[in-house]
Amino acid sequence: MKKNSKSVVIEAATARDAPEIARLLSWAFGFGKARADEYIAHVGLGALRLLRGESGHPEACAALLETAHVFHGRPVRAANIAHVAIAPERRGQGLAVPFVDALCAEAQAKGAAIATLFASTRPVYRKSGFELAGHEIIYEAETASLPAASRLAFERVELDDPRLAGAYAVKAGREAGLLSRGPGALERAAARADRCARRLSGRRRRGPSDPRYGRRGPSRCPRLVRRFA
Repeated sequence: MKKNSKSVVIEAATARDAPEIARLLSWAFGFGKARADEYIAHVGLGALRLLRGESGHPEACAALLETAHVFHGRPVRAANIAHVAIAPERRGQGLAVPFVDALCAEAQAKGAAIATLFASTRPVYRKSGFELAGHEIIYEAETASLPAASRLAFERVELDDPRLAGAYAVKAGREAGLLSRGPGALERAAARADRCARRLSGRRRRGPSDPRYGRRGPSRCPRLVRRFA
C-alpha cells in the first residue's frame, strides 16, 4: 500500500451540492443534466464525496460505494470508487492522487479489505497503489459490417425476478472477484442497459464516408484493485 505525502480532507455531499456535482460530471464525462440527475439519484448523495477548494465550492467529486467481492463463494468487504471528476481548472495539479487516497482511507476505516475502480487512465491510480486485476476482452468490428437491424428477440426482466439473482450467484461461485450485486447495483445496471437500448434504437447505419465510421474500443474500462494492509 503506497503512502503519498500530501493529504486532503473530503466530506459527504449535501443536497445543495447537487448542481455543482452535476457540472463536475458534465466536464469529466460529458453527462447532460438529465443523465447527471439520474446518476446522483441512483448513487445517492450519501455515497458522494467532495473535495472543496478555498472558496468552498467542490473541486473534485467521486462516489464511494460499499460493496463486496466474492472469493471462493464468500463475500469480502470492499469499496468501489466511481466517477472521479476533477474540475478543469484544477487538473494537472496533483489533486487526483491525494483525493483517491482520502477515499481509500475512509473505506479502510469502515472495514473494507480492498478498493476497486474502473479506470479510464491507469498511471494516476497506480500512484495511489492500484494495480490491474482480472482480464479484459476487446471486440472490434467495422461499423459498416454491423447489421442495420437485429433479429434477436429480447425479453424484459424485472429487477426482482429471482432468475437474475440465481444466475448471478452461480456465476459468482464459479469465478473469483466478482461483485456482490445488491439491489442498487442491479438498478444501475438496468439504467445502463436502457440507455444503450435507446442509443441503439436511434442509431443509423454508417459508412466509410461518415467521420464517425471506424472501430470501437473496449466498452468497459479495466478494473484496478488496491489491497489494504
